[in-house]
Amino acid sequence: MAIEDYSAYDTDKLDRKSLTDNIDFMNDAAEFLADRENYFTDNSDDLYDRYLEHFRYQNVNEVSAMRDLYLAQNYEKSGDQEGLNRMNRLMSTFEKQDGEYNLETVTDYLGGVMTAPSTIASTFSFGAAKAGAVAAQQGIKFGIKQIIKEGVKAKGRTHVSKKAVDKGTEELGKIATAKNAFIGGGYRTAIGSGVVEGGGAFATAAAQETTRVATGQKDEEDFSYGNIGLATALGAGFGTVLGGGIGTRKALTSNVTESILVKEQAKKATLAKKAFRDHTVKTYANKGNAGKFARDTEAKLRLSLKETAGKQLEKGAVVKKKLKGKNQENLAVTLEDTVIQNIASAAATIIDKVGVRGITKEEAEVGIKIFKEKGKTAKGAMNPKDFDKNGKIIKGSALDLQERITSRVGRGLTDQTKLTNEMFGTILKQHGLDASEFSSLYVSDVSAAGRTLGTAGRISSEIKAQLFNELDELDKGLMTLGTATDSARKKSNEILDKSFEKYGLNINFNGVSDFVRSLNKSRIGLMTIQTATTVRNTTNGYMRNYVYALDNIGQGTAKMAYGALLRLGSSDEGVKQVAKEAVKAGVGQFKATALQSIFLKDMIGGLNSQETAMLVKLFQDPKLGKSDLAKQLFREMGDIGVSGNDNGIMVGTARWLNGLNTMSDNLFKKAVFSREIDKVIRTDATDIFKIYKKDGTLDKEKSILSLEDLLIRDKKMTMLDDKIISTAMEKALDFTYQTGKFAGKEGQFNLFADFFIKMASSTLGSTFVPFPRYLVNQFRFFYEHMPILGMIDHKSIPIFGGILNKSDMTERIGKQFTGLSMLGAFYGMRAHFGDENTGAYEYKNPYGHGTFDARASLGPFTAYAWMADMLYTNGGPKGLGLHDNDKVVPSLNTRELSEAFTGGFGRAGTGLSFVDSIAKIAIAESNDGKVPEKIQQSLVKMLANYMSTYTVGAGVLKDIGAAVYPEYRLLADNADVEFIPYFLKQSTRSFPFETNADGEGFFTRPAQTTSTRTTGISNVMPLFRQFTGLTPAAEKNDVEKEFARLNMDYYEYTPRKTTDADINREARQRLAFLYKEKLEDFINRPPYTNYKTNTQKRHAIKKVVGSLKTQARNDAMGFNEEFDTEEDVAKKAKAIFFNLPESSRGMIMEEWEARNPGEEFDEDQPYMELLELNEDLKKFDFTTGGKKKKYQNKLR
Repeated sequence: MAIEDYSAYDTDKLDRKSLTDNIDFMNDAAEFLADRENYFTDNSDDLYDRYLEHFRYQNVNEVSAMRDLYLAQNYEKSGDQEGLNRMNRLMSTFEKQDGEYNLETVTDYLGGVMTAPSTIASTFSFGAAKAGAVAAQQGIKFGIKQIIKEGVKAKGRTHVSKKAVDKGTEELGKIATAKNAFIGGGYRTAIGSGVVEGGGAFATAAAQETTRVATGQKDEEDFSYGNIGLATALGAGFGTVLGGGIGTRKALTSNVTESILVKEQAKKATLAKKAFRDHTVKTYANKGNAGKFARDTEAKLRLSLKETAGKQLEKGAVVKKKLKGKNQENLAVTLEDTVIQNIASAAATIIDKVGVRGITKEEAEVGIKIFKEKGKTAKGAMNPKDFDKNGKIIKGSALDLQERITSRVGRGLTDQTKLTNEMFGTILKQHGLDASEFSSLYVSDVSAAGRTLGTAGRISSEIKAQLFNELDELDKGLMTLGTATDSARKKSNEILDKSFEKYGLNINFNGVSDFVRSLNKSRIGLMTIQTATTVRNTTNGYMRNYVYALDNIGQGTAKMAYGALLRLGSSDEGVKQVAKEAVKAGVGQFKATALQSIFLKDMIGGLNSQETAMLVKLFQDPKLGKSDLAKQLFREMGDIGVSGNDNGIMVGTARWLNGLNTMSDNLFKKAVFSREIDKVIRTDATDIFKIYKKDGTLDKEKSILSLEDLLIRDKKMTMLDDKIISTAMEKALDFTYQTGKFAGKEGQFNLFADFFIKMASSTLGSTFVPFPRYLVNQFRFFYEHMPILGMIDHKSIPIFGGILNKSDMTERIGKQFTGLSMLGAFYGMRAHFGDENTGAYEYKNPYGHGTFDARASLGPFTAYAWMADMLYTNGGPKGLGLHDNDKVVPSLNTRELSEAFTGGFGRAGTGLSFVDSIAKIAIAESNDGKVPEKIQQSLVKMLANYMSTYTVGAGVLKDIGAAVYPEYRLLADNADVEFIPYFLKQSTRSFPFETNADGEGFFTRPAQTTSTRTTGISNVMPLFRQFTGLTPAAEKNDVEKEFARLNMDYYEYTPRKTTDADINREARQRLAFLYKEKLEDFINRPPYTNYKTNTQKRHAIKKVVGSLKTQARNDAMGFNEEFDTEEDVAKKAKAIFFNLPESSRGMIMEEWEARNPGEEFDEDQPYMELLELNEDLKKFDFTTGGKKKKYQNKLR
C-alpha cells in the first residue's frame, strides 16, 4: 500500500498523530534535522517536537532562517535534489499547520525571539523588545504578538519606579505629561526601535522567501517582495509603537531628573555662597601673603577665562558693572564671581601651606646674573630682592608668585608632608569646590604659557613637555580624586596651538601633525565598526558582569568571615568595632552589588533604573561641575585616550560609525558606576550617610541607605565627593578594560603599563598596538583572578609588582574564588563542547555540524579557555585522570598561548598580523636565495595590512553579499607576483569581491586553496558571525581531524612556497587530492590503526605527508607541453631554479656571468637558460675534473 504524501494533507489532518504515523514524514524530519542540527533520536514524539521547535525558530529568528537558507544553497550547490525536496515538504507542511497552543509553543517562540540578534540590538540600543519582529515574521499566525507585548509591558514595569514618575506628573496630569515626554524625546526611541525591528523582520522574511525558491516551494518569478515588505512594515510599525512607549517613559524619568537638577544647582549655589562667607572673605581680608596669593591667582584666572570664555565672560562683566554699586560690602557680586574667588582663596590656602620652592645657590647666582646683565624680563632672570639673607626665595615675592599653581600643587602632593590628599580634599570642600572646578587654574597656567610665546619665542615641544610633566605629577598626587587634568591637557593643545599660529611658530608642522593624528585615530575607530565587534564586546560585557557579581560575592563573604573571626577572637572594643564594620560592609556588598549584578540591573531592555538614570544625567550636567568627568567616562571610542584634537570630520565620522559600540560600552559603564556608588552608601562603614536616634538605633527615615534614597528622597548629590566618584569611575573603566591611569602607582608593572600605553598611543605605536589600554587591562584581569598568583603582590616583585594596586586581602580572596569558578566553567565547556579534535577556543556546534571559533568573543577570557584546554589535553586517563578520552594528545600550542595572554591582541582582534609581518621580515628564509624579495613582499603585505584597517568595516558588506551569493563565500587568494596588484588586493580584502577557481584580476579573484580540502576554503554562514560574534567553521574531514588531534601545525602538512602564487595554489590543490586519495585511506587502516602510541602515529603520518608534499610541489612545477603557455613555462622555470640548493644556484650564476661578460641577469630574462646551464653542470664530475660517465636525465 502506497504511503500518502503528508505534505498534501488537509489542514485538519496536520496533527501530531497523523504526522508521526507517516513514515515519510518521520524519515524527512529525521534526515533534515540530522543535516541541519546534527540531531538524532529514535523517539517519534521527540522528533516531532524538534521539528516544530525548529520551524518556529525559523519564523522569529533571523539567524535560524539564514542558516536554513545556507543549507538549501548547499543542497543546490552539491546537486542534492532530494535534500531540497525534503526541505520543501517540511516547510510547506509546517506553514499549513494551525499549531498546538500550549506552553511549549510559547517557550519555542520566546526562545527564538530572545536569542535573535535584532532582539539583542533593540535591547541595549533602543529598549524595545522583539515583539515587532515576531508579529511580522510569524504573520500574527499564532497570536504571539499579544504574548510578547504583555511581556514587554511587564519588563518595563520592573525598571521604572512608580513614585518617581508620579512626582513628575502631579502638576500636569499623566496624559499631558506623557504627551510632552513623547514630543520631548520618546519619538527618537520609537524611530530607532522601528528601524531595528524592521531590519530584523526584513532579514528573516527575505531568507525565508529565498529558501522557498531554493527548495522549489516557489518559482523564482513568484519570489514575493510583497511578503517581505509587509513583514518589514509590520515589524517596524510594532517596534515603533513599543519603542515610543518605552522612550516616553524614559523621557518622563528625564523630567523628574530635571527637577532634581534645578534643586541641586540651587544647593550648589548656596554652598558656594556659604563657603565664600566662611572662608574666602577671610582669605581676601588677610593682610599678609594669603591675601596677596588670592588676588594674584584671581587676576591670572580671570585673564585666562577672558581668553578662553570670550563673549560669555564679557556678558558677565556687564552684569557685574550694573550691580556693583548696589552692594559694596561683598567682593563678589555674581555667582560666577563667587566661584572664581572661592577658587582663588582655595589656591591661596594651598600655596601658603606648600610654601616656596627650594633653589640651589648656583641656580640663584645664575638667575641674579641674568637679571643684572639682561634685565628682569629675560628668561631665567631673578631679582636679588626676592631672596632673603640665607639665599632662599622670600615667600610672597614676585619670584615666588611666578611658580605655576600646577607646579605648586604637584610639588606639595608629591612631598605629602605639607599637603596630603586628605588636606587637599578638605580645602576644596571648605570652598565648595570639586577637583574639576579647581582644574580651571591649571588651564590658566596653560594660557599664561601661551602668552609667553610673544616675548620668549620658545618652541612648542619645550613648553608642552614642561606643562605636561607638571600635570603628570599632579595626577600622581591626585590619584584618589580622579583624573583632574584632562581638561587642562585638552585646553593646552588648543591654546598653545593658537599661540604658535599667532607667533608664526607652527606654520609647517602643527597642522600636518594634527591631520596625521586625526587620520590615525579615525583609523583605529574604523577598526571596530562591524556589527560583529559590537556583539562580541556586548557578549563579553555580560560575561564580565557575572565575574563582577562573583567578585563581590567572594569579597563580601570574605569580609563577613573576617569580621566574624575578629569578633570571636577578641574582647577589645576597638577590634569589635572593626569586626562590626567588616561584617556590615560584607553584607552590604553581598546584598547590593552582587545581587544587582546577578539580576542584570541596568543591563536589560535599554532601560536604566530610576536612580541610575538620574545619577548619570546629574553627573553629565555642566552646571553641577562634574561634566568633564562624565565626558571622560562616557566618551565615544572609549578605547582611545583623550587628546586635544578629537573634533575633526574624520574622527567625528569614526565616532558616528561607532555609535552601537558606544551605546554598548556606556550601558555597562552606567550600570557599574551606579552600582559602585550604591555600594559605597550601602556598605557605609564609617556612617557618613546614616543618622542614629538618641537610643543608638538607626533612623531609617532620615538615613540614606541607598543611591535611590540619596537622589529621590533626600536629593543630596553634593554628598558624593570627588573620591567616591573617582573610585566608581575607575571601576566602570576597569569593567570595560579602559583604565589608563597607572602613573604614580608603585611597582614595576604600573611603570611598564604607563610607558606602554603612552608609547602605543602615539601615531607610530598605535600602528602596531591599536588598543594598548585593552591589552594592559585584560592582562590585569587575568592576573587578578588567577588562582594563587592573584594573591601575590608586592612592589618589589619584578615585572608584576604593583599589579593588584594595593587591593585588600578580602578583594583578592573574592577574585580567587571567581578565578576558580571561571576555570571550572571553561573546563566544562571544553569537555562538553570539545573533543580530541578541537582547539582551546574551538567549540562544537550543539545544534548542527562543524565548530565555532570563539576567541574573538572571549577576549580577556581566552587565558582561562587556554588553561582549561591544558587541563583537558593533559587530563586524560594516562595524565591527570580528569576524563576517559584516551584519544586526546597532550599539547602546548605556542600561538594559542600567546593569544591567551594578549586577549586576541585587541578588541577588534587586529594588530597581530602586523607584528607577524615584522617577525617574518626578521626571520626571512635564506635557503631559496630570495631574501630581498621576501623582505619586500613582507613589507608590502605589512603596509597593505595597515591600509586594510581603514576598511575593516566593509566586512559587513562582504558578509551580506556572501549570505545571498555563494560565489562571495570562497576565500580569495590575494597573493600576486607584482607588488602593486598584491598591495591593492591585500589592502581591499574586506570588500566583497567575486571569487572562483578560475578568478584572475582585481574584481574577480582566484579562490584560496588549502592542502586539506579539494573544495577550497569557504566562509561558513558569514552573517552568523555578524549576528553572534562567533566564527563558524565547516566540519573537519578525517585528515583534518587527525592533524588537529596530533597537534600538527599548518606548515607541517602544507607545501613549501615557491616564487609564484599560481604554482602555490596548484600545489596545495594537488596535495588536497593526494591526501583524500592516499592519506585518508592510510590513517583508517593498518598498520596505522595498530600503532599503540601517538608518537608512533605522528612519526608515521609525517613520513607519508612529507612524501606527498614533495610530490604535489614537484607536480605543480612540472612542465606540461600540451597545456602550458609561454607564461606558465617562464613561471615554472623560475620556481624550479629557486628550488635548487643555494650552492647549485651560485655555480649556475657564476657560469652564466662567465658566458655573458659585462651583462647582468635581470628578472625578465628566461630562467630556462639557467636550467640548461644546470644540466651542463650536472654532467661535470668535480672529483675528476671531467665529464661524468653516467648522467641523470631529470632535474633535481
